[in-house]
Amino acid sequence: MAKAVEDTAFYRYGRLLSRNDVGFDPAAFTLPIEAFHAAMAERAARWPRAMLASATHDHKRGEDVRARLAVLSEIPVRWRETVTGWVAAAAAIDDAVDAGRRLYAAADAVRRLARGAPDR
Repeated sequence: MAKAVEDTAFYRYGRLLSRNDVGFDPAAFTLPIEAFHAAMAERAARWPRAMLASATHDHKRGEDVRARLAVLSEIPVRWRETVTGWVAAAAAIDDAVDAGRRLYAAADAVRRLARGAPDR
């Protein structure tokens, strides 16, 4: 079930792509830092030899890409202004592509345009 949600719903709703990935819960956007540290302390106590990984082979985007995309949440006005122009330009070329996919493509462009980002 979870895989179906991640591979379908997460790819149809691209508001903040850094949150649309394997194992993420869109209902739990973030944790206060104290709660994160408490959860990690409990994890270390219960599974002392386990590794805390922020990415696995299942992730659709690397950690660096998710970090770049997460920055967009810090500049919502600038991002909205920028993406509005990009989406309008894309619609002028091909209006058959739905707005969600155009938004997804705009966010993907951010990762590709990042200085020094590998083209993968």
